[in-house]
Amino acid sequence: MVGVHKTALRSHALTSQPVGCFRQAASEIVKLTKSMLISPVSRKGFTSGQGIASRCHNFAQIGHGGSFETNTTAQIDTARPLSLVDTRPYRLVCRTSCRAAPCPHFLRHFQGNNVEVVPGLLLDPPTLLLSVAVMGFLLAAASFTFAGTLGAQNSGLEDWGIAMLAMGGGFLLFFARGHAPLFLSLLIANVLIIAASSYGLIGHARLFDVEPPWLTIAIVSSFGMSGLMAVYFLGAPRQVGIFTVSLAWAIPVGLTAVTILRNINRNSPRMAWLACAAAAVAATLAAVHAITAISQEAPTTLIKAKPLPIVSAIMGAVFAVTLSMSFFTLLGERRQRETIASLRRDGLTGLLTRLAFFELARELDELKVPKVYSVVMVDIDFFKKVNDTYGHTGGDMVLAHAGRLIGSSVRISDIAGRYGGEEFCILLHECDEAEAREFARRLVVEAAKQRVRLRDGREVTYTLSAGYAHRRLTIQASGRPEEIDDVIARADEALYSAKRAGRNQALGPPPDIQVLQVAT
Repeated sequence: MVGVHKTALRSHALTSQPVGCFRQAASEIVKLTKSMLISPVSRKGFTSGQGIASRCHNFAQIGHGGSFETNTTAQIDTARPLSLVDTRPYRLVCRTSCRAAPCPHFLRHFQGNNVEVVPGLLLDPPTLLLSVAVMGFLLAAASFTFAGTLGAQNSGLEDWGIAMLAMGGGFLLFFARGHAPLFLSLLIANVLIIAASSYGLIGHARLFDVEPPWLTIAIVSSFGMSGLMAVYFLGAPRQVGIFTVSLAWAIPVGLTAVTILRNINRNSPRMAWLACAAAAVAATLAAVHAITAISQEAPTTLIKAKPLPIVSAIMGAVFAVTLSMSFFTLLGERRQRETIASLRRDGLTGLLTRLAFFELARELDELKVPKVYSVVMVDIDFFKKVNDTYGHTGGDMVLAHAGRLIGSSVRISDIAGRYGGEEFCILLHECDEAEAREFARRLVVEAAKQRVRLRDGREVTYTLSAGYAHRRLTIQASGRPEEIDDVIARADEALYSAKRAGRNQALGPPPDIQVLQVAT
């Protein structure tokens, strides 16, 4: 059996103590180091005469009362599978005397009543697994709680809660490896891990209102589970399962990072950028784990004290926390935008309020390069008669119907708002006079075909009158382009001309005298 004993000494801060005592301590440490380098070891389980390799980085410094402290890391590696491996740091405290001789266990060379050996903390992989499991359950509880308060508009928060719940269950079963049946700690645990990455991607896709890549998720999940089935049912090497599961985790997590990156901008919170980086690192680690699984030296379980499994467990915790915080932050930002947008919308018609309409329209006027647009003013004919006949409830239903008709007729780049009462204002972006005339005519014709069914079963018909005007980029009097107020004033004049001419028609401003009469 081959054994290697490594001892490293690290100094602490030097205090004001007698120089003689310091020299005595230093001398003892030098002698001890030399003896360890050349002396054989005789201990139960190890062959006498085996050499000991050690390094002394710095000599111990003097403490109060002539004592000193030093940190020592001891490790014994052997070729046998059941050999003892201890990588914990040890703190040696020498009291009143600087004599040093072999002490029990690994530090048998430091023997004596004046030496205290205190083992340090050890990074325990099973403890990490349990911590990540508990963290996943807590984040799942928080996600489901927030989703319950938001109702149907949780924007993927429930999917993210399922992802955290699956991750917590998977890591908990990993922690129970050796105590729980292999069906649970191997098969079900890895299935939950695959589900966690898939639901995480689905949740982020719904958060940003994009379609989740269902086909990719189905193919990747099936690939990951195929390796698990081969290991559990067919007795394939565990490296096969590690390879497929790691890729089934890496691909959805990588797609999550891409989804976040594509849908955030410079004004997004920093937590979103951090979550994107964490997802990318987690996907990279999973891919590295899959690649190393090809070799026979690859770790086959997360509970082994190997660097990659430990880093993977830590990265799992970082991934869960950062992406959860980012998800909550982005969802809160989205809800804030939706609230602001709802305040800018008329509650009855769904169109912009008058204030919001003018804010967006004036942004076009403030551009350095003047933009061409047209304005169409629309009014419901004889609306007071509708209210008198069918009541305010019937009038509101007609208003709502007209608002939906206008909203479905405009483009995304256009601006449509409720100007006041039964009057509406529409800004047609990059639209000349001929196109504005055609839009107004088409809207008037379509409104005359509509039937509004009231709650009592009766049907109401209504007509529209419209006036349109094109923005003039140069006004003869001032030489400046028209602003939104000027264009609206000319379109409003055209609207009243259409009303005076008999309603249910579209007119342009003077000197345009063309009337488009719609037969009733």
